[in-house]
Order: sequence, then structure tokens, then C-alpha cells
Amino acid sequence: MSLYDKLNREDLVQYFEDQFNTGEIRFDSKGNLKAFKRLTPDIPWLFTKEIVDTPVVGKCSVYQTFFAMKMGFIHSACHECYKVVVKPKTVVQLMKLRDLQVALKLPSKCGIETRSFVPRLYGGYFYARGLEEGRKLHELVSKRVKERIDGDIEVILKRGCTEFEMKFGPSDKWEIIPEQYEVEKEFFSIYSEDMEVPVETPKHLEAYIKKNWLKWAASATPPDLTYKEYTGGKKLALTCEYITYHEKGKE
Repeated sequence: MSLYDKLNREDLVQYFEDQFNTGEIRFDSKGNLKAFKRLTPDIPWLFTKEIVDTPVVGKCSVYQTFFAMKMGFIHSACHECYKVVVKPKTVVQLMKLRDLQVALKLPSKCGIETRSFVPRLYGGYFYARGLEEGRKLHELVSKRVKERIDGDIEVILKRGCTEFEMKFGPSDKWEIIPEQYEVEKEFFSIYSEDMEVPVETPKHLEAYIKKNWLKWAASATPPDLTYKEYTGGKKLALTCEYITYHEKGKE
């Protein structure tokens, strides 16, 4: 191994250049990396309080942003992550799904799908550890969705993040690289997070996010007009219903 290869192997700073520039990550007094995580209003999701600091979800943003997208491998914890995905067709169903997730008290989230590669307007996710637990969760969620929302809503069980399958191929072909355990251990020996995230979404933030859901429905192409059930029929999108003149006899 050349000196450059050795330095490149030890250089973890290279994966955080953007975060250093924004101040999201800084060096602490010991020279370790500390990430400063804060709740912001521009998120498309509402989370259940059970999702915070659970081993089911873990450090998802770190696993995805740094390990998968920058270091080039799927973190070992992600190999055991399974998700029950619920696909609401309308914003009314999305609202009901939020109520269901809160009632079930399981690690979950739901919201609008702003990712360009996800071909639907809305989504809901329940998290499980391992395939067996995932299948049991899928059975439970499918039953509750059918009972409390709509029997025509598709509910599936998938492994890991969609972004991983796009980058690394089908999830049934994923393999753990033996040397990655050492990299993972080294990474978390110098990385920590300063979290300021409430256990439960405050009502004022939940109201803000749900309003954005309704605006998203109104501005969709074609629009999801079920949003009007929550606006008293009032339009939220700027549209113009113009007069037409192509009919014969219309002057």
C-alpha cells in the first residue's frame, strides 16, 4: 500500500467536506467529529415518537449519506432493516394513515413523496429489524390499513432504502464486505451527534406539515382534489377557469 493509499484510508474528513462548510459538522475539543442535528420545518414527514432513538432506525442519515453514497458500501445495520411501505392514493388516506401510525405506537413515518424517483404522491413507512419481524409487521399493518383506511391500498415489505437498490442493485444480492466492520467501528469511534429533536412532533409543527401536504395535493398533476374535504371546498392552488369560444354560436 502506497503512502497516498494509506492516507486516503485514514482520511474520514473527506466524506464531510460539505457538512463542514455548512457548520452541520465540526471538530470537538478532542478533534473528533460532532454532527449538530436540529429539527427543521421543511421536512415532508411526520414521525411517530417511537421512531426517535430506536435501534430499528438507528442512524439512517449517516448510513445513507456517508457510508452508502460516499464510502461506497451498505452499513451492516442496513442489511437487517426491513420496511413495510404503505401507498396511499389520496391525501385523505394519508391523513388517516397518520392517525393509524399514532394509534399503533410503532416506529413509523408518513408524508408526501418529494423524491423524484418515487412514482407516487404519498407514502407511509413502518420499520422492522430482520425479515421475520418484517413479515409479521406486514401482516399486522396490511390488516389495519384494510380495516381503518381502504382495502385497495397497496402494502409491501421491502429491504433497506430505495436509494441503495438504485446504487447497489437488487437487495437480495447485497453482501457485507468483511473489511467494512473495521471501517464502521473506526467511524463511530470519532463520530457523535448533538441532537435537539423533540420526542414528539409539537402541534404547531404538525399543523405546518399537514398544511404542506394539502398544498402538495392541490398542486399535483393532476391535482388530488380530495384535499378540498379539509378546506371546505376552497381551492389552494392558483388556477384559472377561463371562458372558451370554440363552440359554434358562442359570441
